Amino acid sequence: MQGALEALSQIKRDRKIFFLVDWLDAFLGGQQSPTAQAQVHRFLKTANVDEDLQLKILQVVDELDRTVAIRQKFP
Repeated sequence: MQGALEALSQIKRDRKIFFLVDWLDAFLGGQQSPTAQAQVHRFLKTANVDEDLQLKILQVVDELDRTVAIRQKFP
């Protein structure tokens, strides 16, 4: 997953994927672990990404955040 996150800036710059949010959802949508959640949030804190790209990541990671919170509350 880290490699996909690191490739986002290049993908956006080269316009290799038109629907970037759908692409993000494809590899983040199936994640359910706190480890994956931590990895995405660590990437957001440390990587230097454009604001619009950061907002797209936050849009998609919201579902992961909710999933992790629900699974922690109701194991």
